[in-house]
Amino acid sequence: MKKKKNVLLFVFIIYPYIVGFTPEASDSSSTILKIIVGRGSYADVSRDCEGNPITVVDIPFHEAAIELDHHSGNVRTGVKGGVTNLRDGKIKKDDSYWDAPVFRGSTIYYVSPDIGVHWKYIGINAGLIYFNDYFTPREDLEFDHKIMPRFSLRIGNPYTTYVTAGFMNNVPLISGGGLFDIGVGFYRPYPMREVWVGLGFFPYDSSMLIMKSDIFISQNVMLLPRGMIGLGSDSFEYGLSIGAAIRF
Repeated sequence: MKKKKNVLLFVFIIYPYIVGFTPEASDSSSTILKIIVGRGSYADVSRDCEGNPITVVDIPFHEAAIELDHHSGNVRTGVKGGVTNLRDGKIKKDDSYWDAPVFRGSTIYYVSPDIGVHWKYIGINAGLIYFNDYFTPREDLEFDHKIMPRFSLRIGNPYTTYVTAGFMNNVPLISGGGLFDIGVGFYRPYPMREVWVGLGFFPYDSSMLIMKSDIFISQNVMLLPRGMIGLGSDSFEYGLSIGAAIRF
């Protein structure tokens, strides 16, 4: 059991390397492997007409994901896959929880191929994400289809300052930045490749403040810590993910 925990801890530590690595502009062709784990908790809050909370259900979760990207000139192709495990959600009242869960947890698997084109001042990726079952992260947030679109957009030079937005694009889906995120990235000198600050949304109850950083360990390996925290929910919401990126 102890050995298993040590392995999981090691994977958790190297997670950021995998998630945030991108090749240099001079690279004409490269393949990047990413392995990622994450965890966190979000809230499903019911409110009255005046916005006051009636019930607060905390839903903890764990995730793991893998991504493979191939870059050839301006074209990028890739595939992502992962698993998100939602735990049972219980009503929180006076810093304690009711025994009976009101949200039944589930485990969802997904795979997502995509293709994109990237130039100096703009980059676009688009693809589809396939779920093995209907994805219902909250009682009031149920996706009616097992196949959904996925996209990401970058405006600005990735080696100076740029803006990005994405839907269903984070790895893992929830702890990596939420189902939708938008923010600003700043390229930094070696060893810190970039810092990205932005906001994430869904399935979290509140807007989430996100910070991501890519840190070189060697020329072809990066450490990528990510963290996010809620800005105004009636419960503590957070997401943490970490992994490694290796370029071949």
